[in-house]
Amino acid sequence: MNLHENDLRLEEICRFIEKATNQLQDLSFLVLKIELLDSFENLNKASPKGIIKSPAAYQCSEKRIIVNSRIFLNLEMPIKVATIMHEVAHAYLHLINPGLKEREFKDKDIDEELIADYLVCGWGFEEQIIAERTLSYGELYSDALRLWRDREKFLEAITIAYTKILIGNN
Repeated sequence: MNLHENDLRLEEICRFIEKATNQLQDLSFLVLKIELLDSFENLNKASPKGIIKSPAAYQCSEKRIIVNSRIFLNLEMPIKVATIMHEVAHAYLHLINPGLKEREFKDKDIDEELIADYLVCGWGFEEQIIAERTLSYGELYSDALRLWRDREKFLEAITIAYTKILIGNN
């Protein structure tokens, strides 16, 4: 994977992720721009509702990861890794393996967010994504993530946890 950052403050995290993923054939052809923005407040109205408070996002139309400097730069390294890898997973789903959801999760009504976290675990960043999700989504979601090796148990638990988050009951 090659990450092309627009700001030196992203250099350390980008090189770390490139090195940590250099043995992952799934990601070997992925080339992404990573752009540090001052904030997400001026993003267009078509952006998802909660994006202003997000540390990063993948923009499909631009084929880039945008990073919210106000939030991201203050995070600990493991949380930064999880954040970028989650967005890399979105890029992977759109650019490298767009049919994965239909093939691998065909009978499941599963949100792309959950598949992205599943991929991050499978790529070897389980500890980092669990640490980040414990902070952002809580223990119930993190406990469900720990089940990622057993797909059926994972899907059942993560769907329940994510639904509770969406309805504000986590």
